[in-house]
Amino acid sequence: MKIIGTGSALPEKAVTNDMLSEFLETDDKWIRTRTGIEERRVLTGETIEELAVLDLMDKPVGRGPGLWVLIAGFLAAYITGTLACRLMIKVVNRGKLIWFAVYCSLVGLTAIGFYIF
Repeated sequence: MKIIGTGSALPEKAVTNDMLSEFLETDDKWIRTRTGIEERRVLTGETIEELAVLDLMDKPVGRGPGLWVLIAGFLAAYITGTLACRLMIKVVNRGKLIWFAVYCSLVGLTAIGFYIF
């Protein structure tokens, strides 16, 4: 496995040190000398996912994973999510909630396992 590309995207809204000094007892010089930060970006209307997609769409064709990776990931998530929901609805409708509890426990343990390992 190798890294085939990187990307970056910034939110629209920028918060400068002068803007912070309006409601904090500090100034631009104090922040800049201690942290080196001139401004920071804040998510307001957009989401992380939107920024990632916008960055991916700006890449030239042939570089990086491209749109097909997004489509494949979306389809995989959609199919597995739909199947899982249908299975859970059947289990709940039959009144066998013990199996639903077992399912939730297995999903939780799997998630913990992926997190730890």
